[in-house]
Amino acid sequence: MDRLYLCGIHIFSSKVRNNNTQITLYYHYRVPCVPMEKFTETRIYRIREKQNVLSPLSTVEELLMKFGLSRNEAKIYLFLARTGEKKAKEISDALSLYRTEVYRALRNLEKNGLILSIFGRPLKFKAIPLEKAVDILIKMKILQVEKLKQEKKRIIENWQRIPKFEVEVENKNEVFQILEGDEQITLKIDEILDKSKNEVCIYASEYALKTLYNTGLTDKLKEISMREVKIIILTSDSSEILFFLRKMKSGNIDFKMLPWEKFMDLNVNTQSFFFLISDREELLLLLRGNSYLKKRKKLNSKALWTNCYALVKAFYTLFLELEKYVW
Repeated sequence: MDRLYLCGIHIFSSKVRNNNTQITLYYHYRVPCVPMEKFTETRIYRIREKQNVLSPLSTVEELLMKFGLSRNEAKIYLFLARTGEKKAKEISDALSLYRTEVYRALRNLEKNGLILSIFGRPLKFKAIPLEKAVDILIKMKILQVEKLKQEKKRIIENWQRIPKFEVEVENKNEVFQILEGDEQITLKIDEILDKSKNEVCIYASEYALKTLYNTGLTDKLKEISMREVKIIILTSDSSEILFFLRKMKSGNIDFKMLPWEKFMDLNVNTQSFFFLISDREELLLLLRGNSYLKKRKKLNSKALWTNCYALVKAFYTLFLELEKYVW
């Protein structure tokens, strides 16, 4: 007798001979094997979620994690928001999570005001609307920032009470720093631009320019251009670049287009290629943009900052050479 069984998202067949079951099983998820005829709607939810890694649901899950939720908390909240009231066992079965993991995540979600418990035996759980949940998470982050600002004064006061050692003033060293994550890279760019006095040279792909625009780079560039700092931006020729031209329109910002063929001749990852040179003294080079590996493992963006004279000079020379090919 042949029967179909489901385990996680993998369907396999089994043959029963003389009351002994012989099974070929590829087991990837912690889900009890159940006959197909008992396959429930909650398990269909799991299959559909796994079929498209970059689905809108996965995107929302990743964004909720940026607000401080763990992956299990984000999964459980979204499951409840989509399917309505559920018991812990139903959540566990649908999302392939141990019951202890489910209860731990439910406690945290309830503590943060994102879900409600419904009286009954056994308890059921219900998610608040997504818009309201995001507002709560934002307010929590704002309160955390305000608390940290208040602690800043205490940190400085205590630091100043510590006796200082006398140290000799050292000559300026050539140093470097590896930065990982959009936040750290953005903060470093802001720091570099704040110190810029004469000239800022930026070489950016269209994709890199879009990413940096979303972090407020355009406003920062317009701000420092008001201090009479000359800004030269070299990028690929594209119709979408006109959007950035309008946003960065300023007397001290010079936008230059490089033919796409010449841009491709660099033989680099053109999608995220970016470097910035400030006053011919500092260099920030984007080594890698955000990307995803299999199983949704995220690789954060990574950049190199340095004041090494040889590196800064090499990239500045490259910038001047490329500038000769602009339209």
